[in-house]
Amino acid sequence: MLRSSTPDQMYSLVHDITASSEPVTEDASFFAIKESRRRMLSLGQMDKKHATPTAEPNLLIPASKAIPENSETNRSSFVVRLDNIPWKLTHHDVMSWLPKPVEKLLPSSDTVAQSVHIPIDVVSGKTSNCCFVECRDKEQAMRLVRHRNNARLLGRPVSLILTNHDDLLNEIFPFRLVSPRKDEEHCIYFTPGILMHLVQLLRSGSPQLKGPAKVVDLTTSMIRLVPARLNERLRTVLFGRVKEIICTCILAPRELVGIHESLNRLLLASSTCACFTVAQRIDILDSARQALNTIAPQH
Repeated sequence: MLRSSTPDQMYSLVHDITASSEPVTEDASFFAIKESRRRMLSLGQMDKKHATPTAEPNLLIPASKAIPENSETNRSSFVVRLDNIPWKLTHHDVMSWLPKPVEKLLPSSDTVAQSVHIPIDVVSGKTSNCCFVECRDKEQAMRLVRHRNNARLLGRPVSLILTNHDDLLNEIFPFRLVSPRKDEEHCIYFTPGILMHLVQLLRSGSPQLKGPAKVVDLTTSMIRLVPARLNERLRTVLFGRVKEIICTCILAPRELVGIHESLNRLLLASSTCACFTVAQRIDILDSARQALNTIAPQH
């Protein structure tokens, strides 16, 4: 089901993530990652030799900006739920269907890598019967409902309602267990087994999975929505699986269909994930660079 993207696509992807204005060439892309890493090290006051953070500010790409913890960037209160969606629905389908201008409707793509969330079953790959759109503010959320409620999406009438962040979290993390103290550090959002199933689904596919991009998009939704104070063990597992998924997307040996934009969003979301440390974000960029390096001779 998967095959590695062409070097041109991968160089372009890393070029986008590191916000470089250099031409998209092998040297320029690798330089862009190196420069982004250097700036993150400097801003995070990290030891360059051991890459151990002494301070962990929340970083955006570009690294000169910061994400305030628990800000609207991380948790939008203006969520619209779409019910009765087609199983083959993709991120691109929803974005094309949204009322224009989309830039006014959604949070800035510079701060929110993915505003459309389409849950799937991590074992079967089956798409849920609902999806969610995070909106810029309440006015835009109401505009979306007003203009698209009961409209047809890929031939099916969909119903739209204003909902809340918890509803979104419950669909993206169906096994979420909330701490009685409502302390995010003690909440369970997923298990290591769920993430393992996600990787297996990407690699092997399933009859009910409507394309590998859906796995990548769900991964992006997870790291977009996971709290900053995630349990340390789960953070480590999530970080490892995200790296594995990114490298699989770049290096997979079989046909890769429509995954380039999804991988682009995943890399950006990984670089801005509230729960990852600065060192982990740098590691993700380095892993992408190393994966690119293995396909560079084909360029």
